[in-house]
Amino acid sequence: MNASAARVLRGATFLVFFGFVLVALNVVFDGTAWDVTLIPRLLALLAFLFAAVAVVATPRISRLLDVTVWNEPVVPLFAGYLLVTCGSLLVALNASAGFTDLFRTLATFVTLCLACLLLPVVPRWQQHVVSLFVIAGLVAATVGFVEIGGRLGFGLHGRRAMEQITGLMSSVNLFAGLLALILPWCLCGTAVLRTAGRAWAALASVAVLTLIALLQSRAAWLAVLAGAAAAGGIVLADRATFGLSKRARVLVAATFLLVPCGLVAGIATAPADNLFAQR
Repeated sequence: MNASAARVLRGATFLVFFGFVLVALNVVFDGTAWDVTLIPRLLALLAFLFAAVAVVATPRISRLLDVTVWNEPVVPLFAGYLLVTCGSLLVALNASAGFTDLFRTLATFVTLCLACLLLPVVPRWQQHVVSLFVIAGLVAATVGFVEIGGRLGFGLHGRRAMEQITGLMSSVNLFAGLLALILPWCLCGTAVLRTAGRAWAALASVAVLTLIALLQSRAAWLAVLAGAAAAGGIVLADRATFGLSKRARVLVAATFLLVPCGLVAGIATAPADNLFAQR
């Protein structure tokens, strides 16, 4: 295989695997199931992983991979966790109830192993992963806004009404939690991607953050605030890495102090019927 063909094969393998795991899997659901996402997405992921392992094991792909990455501590540690999960079924009073957890753990372990193998196969893989998260953010935000517009109409709605907006998840809280997990990657994209990518990352960040606010999930709000506080602390503490001047550090510190104070003051002085103050 010549160098050009190997490069195309690496790129295609990377895109298919991470594109499915980070983007496509988030839109798999079964509206007739009791839990519209858990089992449908688990089954879809297991089927995809079975096919992915078969493809990666072929000589054309396997010769491009470095399996020594599995020596990193995270892989054997998670393998131990998988063995503990399997062993727990032997002493469980109702072993059948634990099969879902077993297969979720197995799927996570196989995903971890494949991700460790496939991440280094393309140059600048970090930017590619961030780009896929930006796409995931745009897709999730689009689904959320389409649901709001179709079911409630655009505008501010109470929490009770927002419980209809699930974003192809099982509940509004799970959807808001997914958005909170995607948001840091979208914000990262505004810094590490190139010009066009930064614009899309900024759009995804604004859309995801707006949707988190509209969904009125306190757990997601707390996650965003905690993440922002942690990020601000890291930026202020690690001056060498971020290279911020004293004036920039003061500006960052002031922002992270004034924004929470402004939120608290706004909530405290808001009318009793304010949707966000009620939450």
